[in-house]
Amino acid sequence: MWNKKVHDFGNITSGQTLVAEFIYGGPDTIDRITASCGCTLVSNKDNKVKVSFTPSKKSKDVYIATKHLKVFMKNNNGEAYQEQLKITAKIYRNNELIPS
Repeated sequence: MWNKKVHDFGNITSGQTLVAEFIYGGPDTIDRITASCGCTLVSNKDNKVKVSFTPSKKSKDVYIATKHLKVFMKNNNGEAYQEQLKITAKIYRNNELIPS
């Protein structure tokens, strides 16, 4: 019942902050969300999960980042379960390295 479970930012430059939104349209409740890394901040308001991602600057020219979000849910009976969302990006050290 998510609008998507994966968001790919594509080719980006390190150090910039990007935002993705996941929308949950089901009857269950989002209890809390955790991210796999400190470079990823997550908030939830009205079943809209907002993810802010700021990839760190590394010495590599290019690297792939995949971050997982654990979404702790509760159904109408109060039973807890987990969903997983994911963001990905191909991160370049500077704009000159991004292929055109």
